[in-house]
Amino acid sequence: VARDIALGKAKPFGSNSIELGDGKDGDEGALGILRSVNEVDELTLVYKYTSQGLGHGHFDKLGYLLYDKNGEVIQDYGAARWVNIDQKAGGRYLKENKTWAKQTIAHNALVVNEQSHFNGDFKIGNKHHSEGYIFDTKNKDFLFVSAKEFNAYSGVEMHRSMALFQAETFEKPIVIDVFRVTSKKENTYDLPIWFQGHLLNTDFEYEATTNSMKTLGDAHGYQHLWKEAEGNSKTGTAQISWFEKGHFYTMVSATDSSDALIFGRAGANDPKFNIRRDPCFIIRKEGQKDAIFVSVIEPHGNYSPVNEVPNHPYGELDKVEVLYNDDNYTAVSWSAKKGKSWTLIISNQNNDEKAKHNLKINEKDYEWKGGFVLMEN
Repeated sequence: VARDIALGKAKPFGSNSIELGDGKDGDEGALGILRSVNEVDELTLVYKYTSQGLGHGHFDKLGYLLYDKNGEVIQDYGAARWVNIDQKAGGRYLKENKTWAKQTIAHNALVVNEQSHFNGDFKIGNKHHSEGYIFDTKNKDFLFVSAKEFNAYSGVEMHRSMALFQAETFEKPIVIDVFRVTSKKENTYDLPIWFQGHLLNTDFEYEATTNSMKTLGDAHGYQHLWKEAEGNSKTGTAQISWFEKGHFYTMVSATDSSDALIFGRAGANDPKFNIRRDPCFIIRKEGQKDAIFVSVIEPHGNYSPVNEVPNHPYGELDKVEVLYNDDNYTAVSWSAKKGKSWTLIISNQNNDEKAKHNLKINEKDYEWKGGFVLMEN
């Protein structure tokens, strides 16, 4: 091996997008992995629409993780344990593994009425798995995955579609996230984003709790989550940006003025300091039967500690909108400050690649074939 390396025969490992079937026969949902690479960076999305995973499984249906060359961008908490480190409960799993790490709010997954998926009962969760809907990586500039979950909450259906998108407008690949939820009754929906790093700014006003804090709830992990700030947006979008390990990130979300925009931090009710003090951003929609969450995440720029100069600290994203949403179709758009915009339309009921569709949105006719279509406006 050393000789061949010296002769220049070593080749880099090729990381490709792949869908890995779950369950003993590979037919109980899947793990969808999208990898988008350009000259500047590599973005990897890990989207989980799997089976429960027995007693080790977490309540995180349709949750995801995001990585770039810098490491984790949108993180999964993982397990609360200190393996073979005696000082922490003898080096075993901590009690917070059940009360926090496994709960849905600790993941980038939708929470309904502040209760974890399957009410936090893994025996019930073991009976069900999510359903893959579309996994399409034919267009290397637009990698797309979509899945559904019908059993995490009684009477609630969840459908999340995600994509990695490359265009000359953006320095690095960006993430598109479209999350639809439908229900027979009104609920409170929380969608957390566990971003890694330090919050830089927002484009909406919020009120921070500067001298005392309360928890967001008293069970299903909410008892471990401090509420640090809350605000809302009057403009139809909400933008946050953060900084981590010398890189900048911006997320723009389509929001209503009634949406609560909450900043939280893990670590409440934790007298032994067993939980990492990680930050999160939660979009909350209250008193709704059907709801849709749409966000776009843009990695951009870097900071030189040598020159003490930021490069491209502001992203190119401008606006994110929901153009259309019903049982059959969802259409969303995002635009850049330089004027370009794109529209993604998803067929919510028919994923046949050969199926023909037509839809009128704002007096404009769209025609396409397949379960989704991306158009540059």
